[in-house]
Amino acid sequence: MLTPWLKLSGDVAYLPIVHFGGVDNHPQRTDGPSTRSPAEGHGTGVQVEGVISYDVTSAFSLGVGGRYWSMQIPSGTTNFFSGNNFINQRFAAELTAVFVQGSYKFAGPFD
Repeated sequence: MLTPWLKLSGDVAYLPIVHFGGVDNHPQRTDGPSTRSPAEGHGTGVQVEGVISYDVTSAFSLGVGGRYWSMQIPSGTTNFFSGNNFINQRFAAELTAVFVQGSYKFAGPFD
């Protein structure tokens, strides 16, 4: 709690298992056995989140936060045009988001 009404919270999560599976498709290309190049791999990642919230009343609060994801596949493969010609590739994704949230605390049986 930063003040009696203002709260800062955060979260960090390690993603020990990340799986990527995708297909790159080039329908205009006709020089291979297929127009599709399936790709896959395994790796790791992380998610980080922070929220600042304000208690409007003792039961209702509003907040704004941000979230960041990063996922890395250091040694994936692509089956180039499905011709059993496997190419080693690195895949990565990073995403960011901003969000607003509201929360309401209902009275429990012991309140």
